[in-house]
Order: sequence, then structure tokens, then C-alpha cells
Amino acid sequence: MVRFGIVGFGLHAVKRLMPGFALSKNCTVTALSRRDMAQARESAREFKIPLAFDSAAELSRSAEVDAVLVTTPNSLHLKDVLTVIEAGKHVLCEKPLAMNAAEAREMVEAARRRNVRFGVAHVFRFDE
Repeated sequence: MVRFGIVGFGLHAVKRLMPGFALSKNCTVTALSRRDMAQARESAREFKIPLAFDSAAELSRSAEVDAVLVTTPNSLHLKDVLTVIEAGKHVLCEKPLAMNAAEAREMVEAARRRNVRFGVAHVFRFDE
């Protein structure tokens, strides 16, 4: 069972991610983070998620998290992804991955250095 943490637990997590996790037999959400700790606690209570944090750094340090979904605003992806990688956690980032190619390369290089799995949640709807 893969234990996920969700950084930036907002409307996307509520509407898109949690319904999928509810159907999964192979993974679960054990932690979430929001900028506002009161909102983080409320979301954790509502979705029966054991741990609530107010930062990516705190969530990433949790021994109860194996991998992290980064769903923060696009401009925060670099900072949050690097934080997760430095903690040694596998990471899946929502699209767009980065604000530019240099940021994307920085993330990829950091993941290689720390030997963690790293991906971007992007759907290719066609191939022509």
C-alpha cells in the first residue's frame, strides 16, 4: 500500500483526486497540507485523513508518507517539488510541471541525485 501525502489540498484534490483514491486498493492518503492549519485540520477531518500540516516540508518529513502529490499553484511547483525530493520522497506533480524548462530540468536533476521517482500528472488526449 502506497501512502500518499497531498501538498496543496484544495478544490482539485477534493473534486478530482479524492474520488480516485476512494476507489484504489493500492494506495491511500495519509497526510495533507494547506497553508492555513485550521483549514488543513478541517479537510483532514472531513476526508478522514490522519495527518494535517501547513507546509510541504512538514508533510514530507512524515514517516507516514511514502510519496507526495504536489497540487499547489503552478508558481510554487519548483519550491514544493524540491522540498519533497530533498526529503527523499517520491513525487508526482500536477501539470504544468514548471514555469519554464530550466525549472523542469532542476526538478529532474534533483530527483536523479536523490534517486526518487518523479513524474508529472499530464494526460495526452491525442497523438497527432
